[in-house]
Amino acid sequence: MHSPIIKRDIKEFTKGQLVDWLAGHSIRSFRADQILRWIYARQADTFDAMTDLKKDIRELMARHFTIDRLAIQCVETSRDGSR
Repeated sequence: MHSPIIKRDIKEFTKGQLVDWLAGHSIRSFRADQILRWIYARQADTFDAMTDLKKDIRELMARHFTIDRLAIQCVETSRDGSR
C-alpha cells in the first residue's frame, strides 16, 4: 500500500530545489523556469493552467504540490480613504 503524498506549497522551493526535484522525476531543468513564470508572472493558481507543460507533468505537479496564495487578513482604511 502506498503512503499518501503530502503536498507542499511549491513556492516553498527555491529554483534550485525545484530543478533538483524535477530532475529526480526525469524532467528537464528548463521546466522550472516555465513553472516559476506561470506562478509569479502569470499568477497561475493551478497546474492545469500551465498549458505549455505536458499534461503528464501538470498532473505530476498537482499530485505533489499546491499553489497557495496569500489571504487577506484585514483591510484598513486611512483618513484619506485609501485602503
